[in-house]
Amino acid sequence: VTSQHIIAAKITALTEEWEEVRELNDQHFSPDANSELSQRELQIAELCQRELQIEEELEALRQQLSSESEAGTGDSSDIDHVKMILEQICITNESIRELEEYFNNHGSHSARVIDKVLKRNGVDQATYFKGAIVGNHCMTFAQKGNQIYSGILEELEPIIENASLKSELRDFTERMKAIVAVWYKVQRVIKSTEKQSIESINQFEENTNQLRILINKICKDDVPISGWKPRLTRSLKAHLLFGGHLLRQLRVWGTLGGIDEQNIESAHAIWNKLLRQFGATRGKELQMKVLSDYLFQTASFMHNGIAHVKKEMKRNLKSSAATRRTAPRREDGDDTIVEEEQCAGVTISDLASIINAEVALHPELYLTEEDQESSGAQPTKVSKEDTMIHMCTERNCEKLRLKLALDIHRYESHQILPVVGDSNAGPES
Repeated sequence: VTSQHIIAAKITALTEEWEEVRELNDQHFSPDANSELSQRELQIAELCQRELQIEEELEALRQQLSSESEAGTGDSSDIDHVKMILEQICITNESIRELEEYFNNHGSHSARVIDKVLKRNGVDQATYFKGAIVGNHCMTFAQKGNQIYSGILEELEPIIENASLKSELRDFTERMKAIVAVWYKVQRVIKSTEKQSIESINQFEENTNQLRILINKICKDDVPISGWKPRLTRSLKAHLLFGGHLLRQLRVWGTLGGIDEQNIESAHAIWNKLLRQFGATRGKELQMKVLSDYLFQTASFMHNGIAHVKKEMKRNLKSSAATRRTAPRREDGDDTIVEEEQCAGVTISDLASIINAEVALHPELYLTEEDQESSGAQPTKVSKEDTMIHMCTERNCEKLRLKLALDIHRYESHQILPVVGDSNAGPES
């Protein structure tokens, strides 16, 4: 089939060339036997000769194509056999492609061991950062570096049969422990929000230089594992640390963690919560409300003031409780404590009169079946009188209750059953 396609392509190209030659001959050829052949006439003669040559080539290609077609027409069983072989080849190639993709994505046993040991020590790898260790997990990894590398060595050493590889693994583990120990000291200064002393800053410089030496040694000067070709990182953070920029910043300001953006990461959650809370507003008004509420929540003097108010309230409550314990009892045997109840310089009885005089506080209501939380309950009317405050006059009780609750109080405290139709269980204060 491929041969037939090649021949057909040649026939097409030659046919197009033959048509161009014929067109040129028809336009420019004018024979004159008496005149000498000019240069143009020579070109026309060459074109005619090329036309005859193309016709011969076309005829030869057509015969070749015809013979190829006759040779390609075989038994149907041969064609089916070829189709079967082609199908098997396609399936095999697809299987090879899938297996190669699986092999490239396959995680080795050592990778699974490392992941298990890291999780056992509280260190997680960020999936969306290609397995990198980020955030506070870096500090945890550095803090527990000795345990992590010892755990990895305990897991992998029993399954390694090569003695030289075991020796290289032990050497690599000990050297990584030393690197992580120095790294932890450096991180503690970087994360600290306190002002560092001159001694601490000088120690930070010494630890940074030592960390640089250890990393260069394990990656370039003395690689512990044969065949391993590690590369030094070119990240901006490594440049800031080993290039002396962080050290200069530390000497100028005395702190690195105090001006680190990680200290305000918690503000994102608070800010997003406030945006949802004030979602009904838009534009500058939304920004103003969110910002003012955020400042209110994070202002230290506001929290100090709230703590002071709570402390004073507890003190007043303790004083009030002591007054109740030492208050005189009633002579009639009632256990009710005699005390003068006041609220902001106003007696409770005067406050009750003020409340009863407020018309807006005493609307007429209808309690439905849903309000009463009882199936089959009839709608109940609540009058203005029921929402007013009354005083209990039984045995000099003088307790103030709503009209709705006064009958309950008289029954529970004085064992007096409510009188049906009695709308004046107690005089209005």
